[in-house]
Amino acid sequence: MPTLQTVSPLALFAEPLRSQLYGKVKREGRDKDGKIDYDQPGKLVGNWFHESLSAGESGRGGGGISAKQIAFVYDVVQPTAVRISIGGTVARPAFTRSKQARLILQPLRWRPAL
Repeated sequence: MPTLQTVSPLALFAEPLRSQLYGKVKREGRDKDGKIDYDQPGKLVGNWFHESLSAGESGRGGGGISAKQIAFVYDVVQPTAVRISIGGTVARPAFTRSKQARLILQPLRWRPAL
């Protein structure tokens, strides 16, 4: 299944090799090609970037850049299972204790990819 930025490489092989390769794919369900472009405006899904990261930097890797990325996606093998991927360590704690000993989520400044 083609996505926004790529096509399935297995679909490019001629038969019978194509069927043999798809037979080795462990993904559950009928769609064996998967999906990479989950971004949807207004929804908590897809790639998110810290506000300090420019759009040009978001495609590059590396510790300083990947630590400013987070993704809300579906599992590669079980496409109904949601996964959250944090591209590094969170520099400051996301949770803190209040005086009433309740956990409070600290506001982090993130923006969606779209």
